[in-house]
Amino acid sequence: MKIIEPSVEILFFSPDAVGLIEKAGRTCYRSEGATGEKFVRMLERAGHHSVLEHASATVKFVMDRGVMAELTRHRLASFSVESTRYVKHSGDIEFVCPLDILSSKHDCLDQWKRACMLAEGTYKNMIESGVHPQIARSILPTCLATRVVMTANLREWMHVFRLRCTMEAHPDMRHIMMIALEKFAEKCPVLFAPMFRMFTEGSK
Repeated sequence: MKIIEPSVEILFFSPDAVGLIEKAGRTCYRSEGATGEKFVRMLERAGHHSVLEHASATVKFVMDRGVMAELTRHRLASFSVESTRYVKHSGDIEFVCPLDILSSKHDCLDQWKRACMLAEGTYKNMIESGVHPQIARSILPTCLATRVVMTANLREWMHVFRLRCTMEAHPDMRHIMMIALEKFAEKCPVLFAPMFRMFTEGSK
């Protein structure tokens, strides 16, 4: 077995998202006042969030399969998920260890590793016996590492971050979403930097 870190990779972010949102917003207002980031900030503060839907982002996550099940509940998004039905695992199977267990809050890491190794061994034995991957996958735990690509408009991403970056969110979901939010804050500071600061300061 192999324990891996969850990860985030931005595959696409609307080029000049601020300029695109501004152009869309001016279609509504025909205004010539504030420009660029100032105009977009005005739209966001005024609650005119539909304009933010013209820009989008696509992100590739590597995460715990159980956490992925929570992520795909956001229906205003498109998902492509690594299939355990058609993908036959060979070599070391990758697992994502829950932060609670990895941080030694509980003395369970060895137990967790043994359970994953047992699942891995059983899966491989079933495959060698001729069991199809779509059946053998039933033995794999939810901590199986999974690749998922998610595309959503920026308004939906803001909604996702508001829900998934709070201290009340699942700790493993919050961890990977804070990584994503930091990357979004670098791509489009006017919309995402204040949110990143809010959640970072809130965790102290």
